[in-house]
Amino acid sequence: MSNQEQKQQSVVKPSRAWSRIKAAQGAVPVLSDKPWVSLPKDMYAHTPVYIPIISEKGCQTEWWWHIGTLKSVDGKRTFGFEINACALYNPGAAFTEVMLTDVEKQIHYHESKSTIGVPLGWAETDQSKPWRVTLENVAMNGPQGDPTQDMTVQATLNQGPTKVEFDLTMTQDGAPLYVFGDGAALHPGQAEPNLSENNYYFSLTRISTSGTIKIYSGEVLEPEIIEVAGETWMDHEWGNFTDKSSSGKTQSVQWILQDMQLENGITLSNFTLSPPTLDVPMKSMATVQLKPGGESHYVETSMTVVKEVPFTVATPTKTDPNKTQNRKYYTEIVVSVPEFGIEAFVKSSMPKQLFAGGIYEGVGTVTAVVNAVDGSAAPAKEVKGTAWVEQNIF
Repeated sequence: MSNQEQKQQSVVKPSRAWSRIKAAQGAVPVLSDKPWVSLPKDMYAHTPVYIPIISEKGCQTEWWWHIGTLKSVDGKRTFGFEINACALYNPGAAFTEVMLTDVEKQIHYHESKSTIGVPLGWAETDQSKPWRVTLENVAMNGPQGDPTQDMTVQATLNQGPTKVEFDLTMTQDGAPLYVFGDGAALHPGQAEPNLSENNYYFSLTRISTSGTIKIYSGEVLEPEIIEVAGETWMDHEWGNFTDKSSSGKTQSVQWILQDMQLENGITLSNFTLSPPTLDVPMKSMATVQLKPGGESHYVETSMTVVKEVPFTVATPTKTDPNKTQNRKYYTEIVVSVPEFGIEAFVKSSMPKQLFAGGIYEGVGTVTAVVNAVDGSAAPAKEVKGTAWVEQNIF
């Protein structure tokens, strides 16, 4: 095993579901009168834990996480992609993940890069300057004033003889989705959140994206250049979102998450933190936005996995570099949102979309039936859309 591989294994990579553990254990929270998140201020980086200020100790973790579906402008090809940059201020490490799924060719390219130590100035904190996040093979930039408009995201990945380059321009339409309904998960007895104890979280769920994907294959000098466009998604999280319970005990981190963007403007992020049983409904939770610029709702939902696929996954360790495990992943999932009359069927666009270590993160589609919930006799409508599926159920 190389030194780089050993470094990568020493960096524990948090999931977006870790931040939702406490919320999932309790009842639906009472929301604050206004979101705990403010844009453009909170698009910028926040005070890290190793630079304490008067009233707060600083955040332990911060990331910007781009995902979604892109189609070639000629309409013939579909791609899923992931580009993220993350700093773990405590214990002091950073990582990027870049992924491309070529749906038509059923090929999944991915690369994770880890560093020990967080580079100084990796993300801009000063709102009077243009927004910027630069780490390893990822660069994100946006204008001062409103970085959610005309931001650029560039990234590269190398997998064997293949190299992939992304050059994308993105503009958000409307207000963000405030995860948990108001953008922060409070602990029992708290009146308001703070950086050292709480997780802050918002998503840009209606990003108009365009640009190019270049794929270099083997010895071929000239890349395949694909012009792409689509509506994509970005998560920004910061603060404290460790995998510890309220008693301070470390918990097993397991999750299944589905992000959905429906063509009628509804966006939602649904998750559960317990292992499912095939064809058995289980409790889950979702943040839902019914229209651009609309209110974010945090509601109880039901999730049922209806198809599972077994894989043998490489899980090397320092003592056994050839270690493998047999795992199941769920490629077809039904999500019910009774409060808003939504029944959604999510299907992965490629069965095997795994990062190193076996975490499943990949592109999918959704077909939803939306029923009237206002007492009217309006007929149910079928709506299609794009989806993103994550899972780490071992």
